[in-house]
Amino acid sequence: MFIILYAWNYHVFWRFVFWKQSQEIHVSDLEGRLVITSFITNSLVGSGALWVIVKRAKLCLDFSCTFYLIHLVICWWYNSAFPANISWWLLNAISAGIMCIGGEFLCLKSELREIPVGYQALNQKSEV
Repeated sequence: MFIILYAWNYHVFWRFVFWKQSQEIHVSDLEGRLVITSFITNSLVGSGALWVIVKRAKLCLDFSCTFYLIHLVICWWYNSAFPANISWWLLNAISAGIMCIGGEFLCLKSELREIPVGYQALNQKSEV
């Protein structure tokens, strides 16, 4: 059952993400909503990846922009045309913003944790 769901999601994702590049993305139909949902979900997963891989809030913007620049190049190559739809650019800008801000939030949460210092902190660490 898992393999069937994975294969269906894989097929749906690539069909909608690349096939819809040459068309407008609409909120009114199911395909457009699925594309928007997949982009937003991808940006949330990307935020988690930034938190795990980058671990620095200052680098989140760089890595997010690099990720979406690579996505632009792949879409340009796959469609043999530069994306010209305003809906595609708007969706990617919002997704990049969510990925960057979410990644920065998670990284800052980790960076701002209290660091135990002093003799008592050393004794507690050795006991654990």
